Amino acid sequence: MERISLTAFFPAYNDQHTIENIVRTSAAEMRKVTDNFEVLVVDDGSKDETADILDRLAAELPFLRVIHHQRNLGYGAALISGFMNAKKDLIFYTDGDGQYDVREMHNLLAQLKPTVDLVNGYKVKRADPCTASGSARPIELRCDLFSSCKFAMSTAISASSAVISSKRSL
Repeated sequence: MERISLTAFFPAYNDQHTIENIVRTSAAEMRKVTDNFEVLVVDDGSKDETADILDRLAAELPFLRVIHHQRNLGYGAALISGFMNAKKDLIFYTDGDGQYDVREMHNLLAQLKPTVDLVNGYKVKRADPCTASGSARPIELRCDLFSSCKFAMSTAISASSAVISSKRSL
């Protein structure tokens, strides 16, 4: 088994119908590449049962850590909490709503080389309206956040919007 350490984190807001599957599936996929992993979920003040589901899972699953924002602080704050609290060398993240298939993390890991600090996947065929903003815009608009890192765009991914980053690039 490879000697990598990997955090998978998921910002979550009102994701009661998807978060348990995301947690369990990501752990199963990470076990295929490493024993040294954690799952981190940032509950951004959900008003549904997301927090209760995560607390139940955290009591059951030793690899799961949960951060609870007392109120909704927004997507950016959830991302910051996730990146700041990830304990492993590599960080994978995508949203907790199940829109993207976490099993595609292997496509991203395959692109991560010693000369690359950040691998980004994105949907090749989007269904969003052209007026979409924020995280729906192409990743090129977010490159300035990682200006000092070596960058690889993974276009082989057909249904994923996820990032794997080494902590040294943050």
